[in-house]
Amino acid sequence: MTPQSAPARGGRLGRHLGPSWGRRVRRFLLVPLAVVAVLGLALAGLRPHLRGLITAALTPSEPFAAQTPGPAPDYGRAENWAALPDRPDGADRVWLPGTKDRQGEAEADVFFLYAGSNLTARWNQAVDHWLVTRMVDGALMPLLASVFNGCCRIYAPRYRQEAILRNPAFEDDRKRAVAFAFEDVRRAFRHYVEHENDGRPLVIAGANSGARHALRLLIEEVAGTPLQQRLVAAYLVAAGVDAEAREQLGSIPICSAPEQTGCVSVYSAIGRQLHEQDPPPPERRDGACVNPLSWRADGEHVGREHNSAGINTQFSLFFGGEARVRVVPQMADAQCQDGRLLVTPTARLADLYQPFGPGDYHSLNIQLYYQSLRDNARARVEAFQTRQGATAECPPGERRRALAGPHPGPVHLTADGCAAAAPSKLPGSLGSHWPGALPAVLRLD
Repeated sequence: MTPQSAPARGGRLGRHLGPSWGRRVRRFLLVPLAVVAVLGLALAGLRPHLRGLITAALTPSEPFAAQTPGPAPDYGRAENWAALPDRPDGADRVWLPGTKDRQGEAEADVFFLYAGSNLTARWNQAVDHWLVTRMVDGALMPLLASVFNGCCRIYAPRYRQEAILRNPAFEDDRKRAVAFAFEDVRRAFRHYVEHENDGRPLVIAGANSGARHALRLLIEEVAGTPLQQRLVAAYLVAAGVDAEAREQLGSIPICSAPEQTGCVSVYSAIGRQLHEQDPPPPERRDGACVNPLSWRADGEHVGREHNSAGINTQFSLFFGGEARVRVVPQMADAQCQDGRLLVTPTARLADLYQPFGPGDYHSLNIQLYYQSLRDNARARVEAFQTRQGATAECPPGERRRALAGPHPGPVHLTADGCAAAAPSKLPGSLGSHWPGALPAVLRLD
């Protein structure tokens, strides 16, 4: 066969398109692949600078005094709470096999303050901003607050949260924004105590920036007051409780035993390698740390074989995707050192969300030790009830600090500590005040 008679490469399609069609197709396919590869390499190169880039993007363009953060939330209205025990919401989610949402029978409450959700360039953002509510309702309630639905009725207020940044050039404005957000938290807590608690045992909990607000709440609203007698425990995940804060807490100690009550548990997870590369300054090495596997404030290493289960979450929340939650047994080990909780990186942790590089677990403190935290909260509530004589007999039709039913309203405590039903003090109903059901962004995988 002569060259002139050879069939065009590519068969019939090639004969129609000519001998150069293959090169064109390959170019069409390779160019976008090359672009993706270049972007991937660029992002990898930028990762060491990613924290600075994000901080710059989220830094408000105007001073704090010029902001208009939206109206103050009315905590007598249900839509200003991200979680309530008497209506469906994200905090009702159950991820672990063999567990269930026990808010309907819980004999204690948790006042929960969620982690950073103000992903906007505003010093304080309105509670009904679409991005904030999607983050809070679709991720922070189901993934963080839900850890307490095995022990407690969950109350999580919405508040005009401060900007997520740590830029020294804007330190004064940042402090004003934090104080502004805390005043919402304080009003929500006082509303809860006056209208919802009815003398029930209380857990105070928060994650990251929410934990720092919870710490101030303990110092200014609980320590040294009658409320301290109701305190089961406080879980201040990544709050940073240094020597000064411990002094301000007064007679509220750091937890040193798994069933100790009236105390504060705090830890902040970081990969061992990242800790070695970026150790804390000397003045921050005295921070309190309670190991979330042993629940003791010591430096003992606890292997991951003692970690019943964590949850691995991968989701494209901002693109309308679904969260996929995978239960991971023995997810991570734990050891307190220099005021931090050190975690040994393993293959089980490789695909976790670590925005600023391997070992950055700041947004995963609860997920890494999910079952341990869930079990410990319930154990402390039971220990508190035992010490308070919670097994005493109550009159017919009443139960001690609890009310049967799937979604009980508030309770009224009699003089002997027994509970009878009381009408809900939040005006209206789910239909009139709650903007909608739980967003369909989560499913058990």
